Amino acid sequence: MDRNHYLIIGGSTKCGTTSLFNYFEFHPEVCACSMKESRYFLEAGYKLVAQKRDHSAIHEFNELFPNSTPGKTHLEATPDYLYSHHALKRIAEELPNAKMVFILRRPQGRLESWYKYARQLGLIDEHMSLEGFVTIQQNQSDPPQHLRSLEQGRYSTYLEDAYKLLGKDRILVCFYEDLVRDPEGLCKLVAQFARLDPQYFSGYEFKVFNKSSESKASFPARVFRKFKRFIKPLKQRLPKGIRKKLKLASHELESMLAGSNTVGKKQNEVNNQTLSFINDYYAAEAGKIKSLTGLTPPWT
Repeated sequence: MDRNHYLIIGGSTKCGTTSLFNYFEFHPEVCACSMKESRYFLEAGYKLVAQKRDHSAIHEFNELFPNSTPGKTHLEATPDYLYSHHALKRIAEELPNAKMVFILRRPQGRLESWYKYARQLGLIDEHMSLEGFVTIQQNQSDPPQHLRSLEQGRYSTYLEDAYKLLGKDRILVCFYEDLVRDPEGLCKLVAQFARLDPQYFSGYEFKVFNKSSESKASFPARVFRKFKRFIKPLKQRLPKGIRKKLKLASHELESMLAGSNTVGKKQNEVNNQTLSFINDYYAAEAGKIKSLTGLTPPWT
């Protein structure tokens, strides 16, 4: 049984998990995974590509932390863990000192963000409207990840499963809206939960990472994303100071690319019938989350 300590950001997608991972990556008490999203514990049939997945040997998971030293907390972030019973069960049983963070977001805002992101990466036709994106998800039997974004905004079903498997003491639920409003406060909360020094974030310069945007052409975004994922394991072998400078340079380049590749918001519009459907679909979710966690979502 593995005795290392882990902080695993397990969900949800399009809720600021990349930003949170990057904020903690250079914390002096943390050793970050060689890639932000290892997907190691996802089952073999899960519809996401992964270099290593569902291996039985935990030591292979720990090979993803090349800069680890005794006493460091291992940091990993795979936001689809929330939606995988298989992954949560393995983490609960095989990583007894793992703590998990789940970030939730107003479901309607997350759905729109997923729509932008899917267009940005060429996962859907660039002319598809948000209304069309919602409509095609209502009649899918075995959809890919981006076409589960409507259903996966009903977080409570998956949270309930996570609580049953890990117990409430190993899970911290927080909200994207709080990360945007007060990133220092939220990071200090996460640090205290993981027994890390929260003062690291006093005066920290917070930037937004992996922001969805309306893209004129998806090819540059896809190439840049693949390039970042390719070089991430190589960067982890460099000294921390150099890695931090490369991270900031990458962020600036990504911001420039998004800024020069942006279109208007016409296609984000939906008719009243679709808007009513979305709001009704998520109407009970805030109450269910409050019942599960004792927390009132900021979008209520």
